[in-house]
Amino acid sequence: MQFGKLDVNAVMAQQRGVTERIVIKGGGLARPIDKQASDYEYNRHFFLSHYFKKKFDEAYQRNPTAPNTGFRVTRIEVYKTNISNQTTELRTVTGLLDLGENGAVEDPDLAGIDTDGYLYKSQVIAAGATLVPSNDANDLFSTITSNSDNRKTDAIVNYLQGLGLTSGTDFEKINSARRLEENKDFTYHSDLGFISLNTTLKDDEALAVAYEYTLDGVTYKVGELPEDYQALDQVEDVILLKLLKPQSINTNIPTWSLMMKNIYSLNTSNIQPEKFQLRIIYKDDISGVDNPSLQEGNGIEGVPLLRLLNMDKLDPNGDFKPDGNFDFLDNATINTQKGKIIFPVQEPYGKYMDYIFEQNDPNNSLPLSSKYSFPTLYAGTQNDARQKTSRDKFFLQGTYQSASST
Repeated sequence: MQFGKLDVNAVMAQQRGVTERIVIKGGGLARPIDKQASDYEYNRHFFLSHYFKKKFDEAYQRNPTAPNTGFRVTRIEVYKTNISNQTTELRTVTGLLDLGENGAVEDPDLAGIDTDGYLYKSQVIAAGATLVPSNDANDLFSTITSNSDNRKTDAIVNYLQGLGLTSGTDFEKINSARRLEENKDFTYHSDLGFISLNTTLKDDEALAVAYEYTLDGVTYKVGELPEDYQALDQVEDVILLKLLKPQSINTNIPTWSLMMKNIYSLNTSNIQPEKFQLRIIYKDDISGVDNPSLQEGNGIEGVPLLRLLNMDKLDPNGDFKPDGNFDFLDNATINTQKGKIIFPVQEPYGKYMDYIFEQNDPNNSLPLSSKYSFPTLYAGTQNDARQKTSRDKFFLQGTYQSASST
């Protein structure tokens, strides 16, 4: 600075610091677990089809240590609404709700009707249709691809509406959708048929996929993979995909049940089995006690919730003998690398709990369900569930230790 004939040279410095202290025991950092029933990972995990969804519980019942459904997903492409500044790997795609679906697979007497209550609007379930997910499960794919003009970007919406389908419900056209990279953006479970996104999908983002899988030596495909669309015009033609999530929240359409609500994140990675402890407790408002079991019901009272909800079926030797401890099975009940707890049933606090009451105490199953079961957790949004405080009483509690190198 200069004041007349006076020159001033000055240097100023400011130092700020934060000190934190953690205690590492045995090479790891011990942390508590406290997850409420409504704290499931929202908009992160999705079944690829209703067929795979309905095989999930059965796969765990058959082999809890390495659950599999008999099929194996071998290839997959995932597209989502592009909200970033990325300009590469963009295509216009159309996600179709019914693509690859065939309600007849669950009940031949209800051909064309999904057991989730959805009537396929325009598709014909022909005699030669596959009873498993594929582009031939109904005639929607063949109808669209029978004329190349049907898939033009400026014609696809009107064409599908002409078939009686509704935009935002039965299909979603996604302009400039971004293709996600495997491992970087998502992973998938090849034996159970679901994908896991590495970041949470926003409510106004759509998600659609194409995949290939094998079953009993036969290869099936749902949607279009590179060999199907590489000859198409990147600007004029859309890629046909299976819709997993539309661009708006709608709990009344089948895609809502494709979002998994039985996976809970511990917000850590590299979990060590030696110091891991987990239990399920019910917070009883009347007694004020955190109970590891329900206090009523024939065959239910006093039985640990961990065992009732299929999280304790094995002893340390892998025999079917509950031992009071969480079955720590990597890639089955827990993903140690990403720190996820996976319930071996889709609706542990909902339909599965109703099933437990019906099997053990049929005379009192309705009163028990009306008191403890939490159907809003799965039928409604996560916010709906959190507002239902009278039912949101189940918690995952315990401790875990993640590896630390320093």
